[in-house]
Amino acid sequence: MKLKLQTRDQILMQKINSYGVLSTRQITSICFNNIAQATVLRRLRLLQEAGFIINCGYLPDGAKVWSISKLGSKVINEKEPFRFSNRNTHHHDVCVADVRFTLENIGFGDNWTTDFEMKRNVSAYNREDKIIPDGIFVADMMGRSHIVALELELHAKSHARYRNLFIDYTFKDAISLIWYVVKDVSIIKPILKQWHGVKAEKDRWNHPQEIIFCEFNDLIENKLSAQIMNDAGEYKSLWQLRNPFKNDQPLSSSSEVSQSGQKVLNSREDQEVRTAPEFQMRVSSGIDSTPSTSGR
Repeated sequence: MKLKLQTRDQILMQKINSYGVLSTRQITSICFNNIAQATVLRRLRLLQEAGFIINCGYLPDGAKVWSISKLGSKVINEKEPFRFSNRNTHHHDVCVADVRFTLENIGFGDNWTTDFEMKRNVSAYNREDKIIPDGIFVADMMGRSHIVALELELHAKSHARYRNLFIDYTFKDAISLIWYVVKDVSIIKPILKQWHGVKAEKDRWNHPQEIIFCEFNDLIENKLSAQIMNDAGEYKSLWQLRNPFKNDQPLSSSSEVSQSGQKVLNSREDQEVRTAPEFQMRVSSGIDSTPSTSGR
């Protein structure tokens, strides 16, 4: 019997297509609020059996991870999905989606481009040699509009890899802010060491690109009250970075800046607001044409 699609099914497929992959928990939160888990699992199974979605892997706790199928993308009038085959990265991809959920739910960040979309636009031959962040979005922070490259770091990488990555970023003029969301603050140290090293090379660093850090759990749990650190080790809440000219705090704030007496991040002059379509064209061309030293 042919499955009759409901409006909720269409929304579900659109969300999976937008994010690349979603866990059962995330799908439940988005599309099945206050619905019994048995009902959610039954509907996902029916959509899978009908060929609209794919169970593409599992998380460490055994939860399923879902992606959209070719048929599903056709039903919602979207491009054929990029098929990401590395099952070892599903936990990372689901965490990236959690970061995006959090920022979108507090009205922060527009015009998202996922790494799945960027990889779709890069040939398989060149993909491993090109810089592809975990996400790109536009955000107003520190008094101006930024195109932000999101990097979720659950495990520290080698110093050489970070150095090569930051050298690559110096060629990406469209990106004005690199935002590292880390699982543990210990991961920040090797990143900052290479950041400062590359930034000190004046022949490479001739534009005001900036970098910030925050902890994954702090961002997910505290949202606007999450603490954001700049490359000088100075902290402000996410709310303060988004509202640099206001002194009051959001009513939902559960914590203040953890270190007193620290300097405030300097506000920069406004720059021309860059829209996502323009950025996507620039990044796509940059990914395909810029010499690269990193193996991401």
